[in-house]
Amino acid sequence: MLRKDYTGAHRVVSVVTNDISDDCNSIAVSDTKAHFKIAKADNVITLYASTDGIKWLLVRHLQFNASKPLRVGFLALSPTGNICAVDFSDIHYQVKKIKDPYVGE
Repeated sequence: MLRKDYTGAHRVVSVVTNDISDDCNSIAVSDTKAHFKIAKADNVITLYASTDGIKWLLVRHLQFNASKPLRVGFLALSPTGNICAVDFSDIHYQVKKIKDPYVGE
């Protein structure tokens, strides 16, 4: 997700919930939009972010032992603001083997 942090910077943040949720604050971006990609191999999940949709940065690599099938969704919220406008677009699902987990290709 993209979140405005306490300094006012827009930052890539990932939240993983396995009984409890944890937040991982990552790279700051100069724009109010970002591209995201998720890769999964067995029980390993890798999250990527990009400012242009071409050059990808690994933002989180984790092991997730799920007893049920994983669910991925989209969410927008404004916990301290009056309004939140979001556009989720260009969403794709692809089954392929990733050769380089550092760039998600």
